[in-house]
Amino acid sequence: GADGLRGEFRVVERERLFDSYRRIERRGVEFPDGRRASFEVLESPPAVFVLPYCRRRRRFSLIEEYHPGAEETKLGLVAGAIDPGKTVEAAARDELSEEAQLAGGDLVPLAGGYGIAIDKYTTNRFYAFLALDCKRDPAPRPPDPQECIHARHDVTHSDLLSLVHSGSFNVPSTAFAMLALAKLEALGELSS
Repeated sequence: GADGLRGEFRVVERERLFDSYRRIERRGVEFPDGRRASFEVLESPPAVFVLPYCRRRRRFSLIEEYHPGAEETKLGLVAGAIDPGKTVEAAARDELSEEAQLAGGDLVPLAGGYGIAIDKYTTNRFYAFLALDCKRDPAPRPPDPQECIHARHDVTHSDLLSLVHSGSFNVPSTAFAMLALAKLEALGELSS
């Protein structure tokens, strides 16, 4: 209603359906009015997304990697899970080194620096950054064994916009690329 939802939503039962890197849990929830519903919730670790931009060259860096769900290679932002005990910023820097062979630079948080929930049926959160003026990493971190990645450091503003508008990226890369472009515009970095 116009006054919003009132009362307590209580989880009254939990059942683990699948347990691996990602987990699926069925949760029985009691609504404030007494009704009950069951939801399958995906539990995954939080992750970072990073869009590197070199102001001198006016170029973005993207990665191309195999996406097992789509069974194809796709371009997207540098991304990866945040390992337990790591800060969000440390995870972003690790992924920059591992996936794009980049180091240093300034990390600019996007979306207020808060983790964004993927959707209402997941527990993990995504943290996004714009990485300004990174340099080639002389000793990059090794890639994860399950990843096959190629970095591209030559993406123009118009190339990035075309990729976003063509549907070439996955949803998180699309959303965070748009936030990064808006941040660069606000900083006056994209004016001619």
